[in-house]
Amino acid sequence: MQDEAALSAETRGAIHEKRVCDIAARITLAILGGALPKSFTETLQKYKGKVGPSYDKIILELGSIAEKEKPKKKPDQIAAVAVTDPVEDPIEEAAVDDDAMMEAGSEMES
Repeated sequence: MQDEAALSAETRGAIHEKRVCDIAARITLAILGGALPKSFTETLQKYKGKVGPSYDKIILELGSIAEKEKPKKKPDQIAAVAVTDPVEDPIEEAAVDDDAMMEAGSEMES
């Protein structure tokens, strides 16, 4: 590859824009595929209009995700849900059932 310093400023800018767009496209696919959290959408949207038209076209794919994001619950709401929804422990239930079966078995033998 040629030395980038020998190229014109316009050509170097186009090369850098292409590299940034390649990275943005991969990040966009990762977000849409669920491999990256949707919080990366805000970071990509922040640079919209600053890099170039190709970048803006790539970021348009994330427009639907930014609109679909649900408002996050506050920590006190999450704690309230955790307290009201007790989780049953299947191991403890099995131990109680075993004890009941043992008592029933000893009564039958008598």
